[in-house]
Amino acid sequence: MVVKAGVSALFLLFLAKWVDWEVLWEAAGNISRVYFLVSCGIVVCCDVLIAVRLRCLMRPTCLSLPLWRLVRINYAARFYAIFLPAGIGQAVVRWYKVTENKYGQIQFVVVSVVEKSLFFMVTLLFVGVPLLFSSDPRIEHIRVGLLPVLGTAAAILGCLYVLLASESLLRLAEPLTLRIRTRVVRGLPRVGRLIDDLGIFRGRAGILLAATLLSCVIQILIAVRISLLCRAVGVTLPWLNLLWVSSFVFFIQVMPVSFAGVGVRETAFAYTFGLYALGREAGALVGVLFFAQMLVLAGIGGLLEIADRGGRAAPSDGSTEQSPPAPPGTPC
Repeated sequence: MVVKAGVSALFLLFLAKWVDWEVLWEAAGNISRVYFLVSCGIVVCCDVLIAVRLRCLMRPTCLSLPLWRLVRINYAARFYAIFLPAGIGQAVVRWYKVTENKYGQIQFVVVSVVEKSLFFMVTLLFVGVPLLFSSDPRIEHIRVGLLPVLGTAAAILGCLYVLLASESLLRLAEPLTLRIRTRVVRGLPRVGRLIDDLGIFRGRAGILLAATLLSCVIQILIAVRISLLCRAVGVTLPWLNLLWVSSFVFFIQVMPVSFAGVGVRETAFAYTFGLYALGREAGALVGVLFFAQMLVLAGIGGLLEIADRGGRAAPSDGSTEQSPPAPPGTPC
């Protein structure tokens, strides 16, 4: 945590010397509240779609929670993510709240890994494809440096999903799995259950495809959200440029290298806006508005978390927020 706070502080110091504070304050006084509020509405839509995607990926598991509960868990995870490492902390909170550390723990780990890798792959595509078709000399150095890395990572992830969901490929591994069960597992049912949990998406390519499409919709909405923030500070970007800039900055700010992405996000926006001569100050301000939205969502999550804890401490009707029992035929 200290290291991440230090990284954020270094980026903020660099940003402080990089921008003109008079221009920044003047731009802050001219922010369009309408565009900012509409952008906040897009954030809410994204959170609902993230919960829908999670529920879709949870279908092969023994875990079954209503959509409204997953939305509340997502908000609570946003609250804790302010204090925990970016990306990782949010995933840990969701794991605990969904499984309650009672059943389906490994299955939800698999779901979370697939969900994060889908986010990673779709973000890479939304960064790489616009860069691939761009001939803008101002971003040539970025295109040359990033495209090979993005292409390799996307290819590896694509092969992983094919292996994960393909029945025919997994049949080739059945002899090895059988040998592990008969010679290694022997009397260790937990290990056998672990093998089953790791293969929950076997032959379920439709679920992975649906989750991928939802991830694409979410990524487009993130671009729309950032586009509205740009308009709120009085600048615009062509759609092709906006796609790679929004996806690139969003990806960087969730990397667990800083405190809640502070400093890294604002510097990345300032840098990319500077490339297009839109003003580093406008980019830094977009980053600040983005963080303000995160704080609002975290505040909502904190209030919901307090309400949940109060409800568990003194239920008025004897009901609890426990997860429903596992459906028959789906072992945990």
